[in-house]
Amino acid sequence: MQECVLSMQMDASTGTVVISSSKKNSIRSIKSWYWFVFQITLSIIVIIALILTFIYYDKIIDAYYYSLDSRWLKDFYEKNAPEKLKTDPLFIQKLMDKNKKQMFVLWRKLEKTYSVKWTPPYSIVENTDL
Repeated sequence: MQECVLSMQMDASTGTVVISSSKKNSIRSIKSWYWFVFQITLSIIVIIALILTFIYYDKIIDAYYYSLDSRWLKDFYEKNAPEKLKTDPLFIQKLMDKNKKQMFVLWRKLEKTYSVKWTPPYSIVENTDL
């Protein structure tokens, strides 16, 4: 919507009439206003995303390491004891819940139990809470 103001001026010496219009809220000013609102909204969204990332950082990292640990456990049991995976589909999940935050200790127990010599995944070495 535009507001248009018409003005008429009459030149008394020549007798000519000049009609001019001035527009308020032209397309250019409306576009600049929407661009400004868009930038402010985008800035607020980025700030909120950063705050949420800061708040939930530990949970995000824990979920990442949980997936890494469950992956190496699944690979280990597929190679060394596939019958355990076949009999109990939730075996890995139960083992992960039982040994939460103690994956390095679990890795050492598995190494002794199955007499396997292999290097632990990076996630286990990095997350050692001993």
